[in-house]
Amino acid sequence: MIQPGLQAPAIRLPTPEGRVVSVPDAVSLGPVVLAFFKVSCPTCQLTFPYLQKLHAAYGDAGVTVLGISQDGPEETVRFAAERGCTFRMLLDGEGYPASRAFGLETVPAIFLVGKDGQVWETLAGWSRQEMNSLSGTLARMSGVEVAVVSREDDAAPAWKPG
Repeated sequence: MIQPGLQAPAIRLPTPEGRVVSVPDAVSLGPVVLAFFKVSCPTCQLTFPYLQKLHAAYGDAGVTVLGISQDGPEETVRFAAERGCTFRMLLDGEGYPASRAFGLETVPAIFLVGKDGQVWETLAGWSRQEMNSLSGTLARMSGVEVAVVSREDDAAPAWKPG
C-alpha cells in the first residue's frame, strides 16, 4: 500500500452515472479521502457509515470524500444508499487499475491526500482509533472543530481487519 509521504497516483475514474472524476482536480480544491471498497466486504459495510460522518463533518469545510468501488454501478449505488452515504462514488474498472496504483492488498483501504498531492494518512481495515485520528487531521487541515466519528459505546468494534 502506498504510504504517507508519497505522491498519490493521478487517477481518473467514472461515477456510476458515467461522469469522470479526476482525483488531482479534487485535490486541488482541498484534502481528499479516498476509500476503496468491495460491496460484499463486511468491514467495508461497517466502515462506510463512519466515512459518511466525516463527509458530514468536513464536507462544507472543503474536504472531499470519495468511495472507490471494486463493483459495478448498480451494486455500488445500492451499497451507498443502504449505508446512507451521500458522498460521491467512483468505479474502479476492469482489472482494478486504481486499486493496483495504490498497492491495495485488502479493502477497505483509506487514503488521505493533501492539497500537495501527497498521501498524509493510510488506514487498512477498520480501527476506531485510526478513524478518530483521521477526523482530527481533517479538522486541522480544514480549520474546523474536530468531530468524534466513533465512540466506545457505539455498535462498532474497536478494530476489525479488512
